[in-house]
Amino acid sequence: MHPRSLLIVSSSVTATVLSTSLFADLDTQRYSSSTNYEFVVSHMPDFDQNRAGLGADSDGDPGGMYCVPTATSNLFAYIANHGYTYCAPGQADWQLNSNHADATDFIDRLADEMNTSPTNGTTGGRGFRGARNVLQDEVGSRFVIEDERHSLWNVVTLRELSRAGICEDAIQTVCYGKYATLGYNWCDERVIKRSGGHCMTFVGGYRNGSTRKIKVNDPGGSGDENTVQSTFETLDHDCPWYSDLVVSFTTFGSCLLPNQGMNRIQRNSNDSFLRLIDARLAIRPANCYSWHSYDDGTSCAVETGGMPFGQNDFEIELAPAGVGASYWNTGQSLTIAPNGRPFLIAADGSIMFRENDEEEATMRPVPLGELDLPPADGITFCSDRTLVLRHNDRLIAITGMDAVTTDPDADRNPPTVAWEAQAPFQIGQVIPSRRERTSEDDSMHTVLAFSPNLRVIFETSGDPEIEPQIRSVPASLPLDPERFNQTIIVEDGAGTIWFAQEGDRRISTLDREGQVSIIELPVEKITGFDIDDLNQLLVADEGRVRCFGLGARGLEERGAEASPFVGQLVGMGFKVDRSSSNYDPKQHSEEQGWFDSPEVAQALPCPEDLNGDGQVNGGDLALVLSSWGENGDDGADLNGDGIVNGADMALILSAWGKCL
Repeated sequence: MHPRSLLIVSSSVTATVLSTSLFADLDTQRYSSSTNYEFVVSHMPDFDQNRAGLGADSDGDPGGMYCVPTATSNLFAYIANHGYTYCAPGQADWQLNSNHADATDFIDRLADEMNTSPTNGTTGGRGFRGARNVLQDEVGSRFVIEDERHSLWNVVTLRELSRAGICEDAIQTVCYGKYATLGYNWCDERVIKRSGGHCMTFVGGYRNGSTRKIKVNDPGGSGDENTVQSTFETLDHDCPWYSDLVVSFTTFGSCLLPNQGMNRIQRNSNDSFLRLIDARLAIRPANCYSWHSYDDGTSCAVETGGMPFGQNDFEIELAPAGVGASYWNTGQSLTIAPNGRPFLIAADGSIMFRENDEEEATMRPVPLGELDLPPADGITFCSDRTLVLRHNDRLIAITGMDAVTTDPDADRNPPTVAWEAQAPFQIGQVIPSRRERTSEDDSMHTVLAFSPNLRVIFETSGDPEIEPQIRSVPASLPLDPERFNQTIIVEDGAGTIWFAQEGDRRISTLDREGQVSIIELPVEKITGFDIDDLNQLLVADEGRVRCFGLGARGLEERGAEASPFVGQLVGMGFKVDRSSSNYDPKQHSEEQGWFDSPEVAQALPCPEDLNGDGQVNGGDLALVLSSWGENGDDGADLNGDGIVNGADMALILSAWGKCL
């Protein structure tokens, strides 16, 4: 009999309910297929980036290059208004002018953390790191941040943005690059070069056949930079798919580079360049993935816990009976994509993935096209978003797997092999490197492969400029090779490797300098182990999660305030969501065009144009007079002081005729 494996996906967050209406903001969430979906979220703030108190750009406009921290601030304000009132900038009606200064202060705080330049904007991976640091300060490990960028291995699509909102309960920014056409190469492909970009907040996506549209809140607004927040306004753009694109600095030799498709944002009809979606920043609830094994031969199933912004629970079939029976203890048959999707190995070595995350979703075989790949012994996702397959002594990295679909008409690029490597031994286990990258010499593609006796590590990235490393595990590190299938291996953000063997009470570490540490835990029996975003140890003690962290007195146990998974009952093993980024300094530097550039704000209604006729005139003055002395819920309280009075009349008079 083959075991049945039950994978349970549990949300980390239980929100404090403010009001029913606040949780009804996913107006539309329908994912019928990869070519038929619709997503709309309401009550997403729409802060203006041009505001006094922020650094001025080269034209003297304060905040002119602050699109990334401003668009990201909308996400934080949304979180604060949806159950997490303690999360900065706090719960508020952010459209009121009386809250203008508080919004400016928070945007400035995010910009400082992101190292935003007043003249060059937010470059490199600084936006991700800054947003992650602030989010962890505010809500700990309850949410994770996913930073996805266009690269040789990866494309960001409207479908991914929409699916993340519908299926993973993510709130997101969306950025586009401004790409100039250099010409066409010998392969008849359009060669394009990035020269700056702009970031907005994603609030909706739609596709029905060939029609694709995107909804955004653009930080370019028409408010007064000192005190007035412009009216929150959602903009709609066509978002067609463009094929046969090659990103390069020259057409010469570009036939050797990947041919990719990308979504274009049709902001204006007469652009001389292409605005192509090439980055997104997603904040979603952290999840814990747990599984059990049974002997009745039935299929696997997945359950999700309650999400904080309104997604319902559901259960789906993972795979037929006989899925990866011999690997469930180590988790080598299951990996979680950076976007939260589970992938696993079936009994025949084929790779399965979760195709559709609505109530009828199932696990299906990964469509590998014409790729001829060996059966998988293990899989893991690398930081560059490639899926690394292990077979005996070989490692094969495959692109495009985190956004894979079986639909041939979906906006996607066919899977290809990014790189291959061969270890000098048969590989027993492979894990992604989670070490923070600090320079171009550190590859984002690194994985760690371990020999079956747990004494040799093969570290490789597939980068021809970086030689693979062979490292030894000192004999002083107490590991029983006979219990290899019960060994859990995890790397933390500092590059320290942690080892735990099921049934023990101790955990061992190996740092980058080869130093070994052994930590005795006050537990009965380790049955699972992982490390979260805060580098806290999450240990399943006979099936129940406990949290440990390093404090002033050494290792100390922490409660539910430190991790929402504390006390949760898990199965034979579990994995915890961690934040991820595929930022690579070789591909996403300022020299490669990855900087912000000025974007002319689109015409938005003047806040003084109360009746929406495109003018500030007697009609608007009449509305102020009719609301005199009231709280101005109809918008007549222009200065946000809570009452309609002479100050609001003065704003009407000062703006007289300006919206013509």
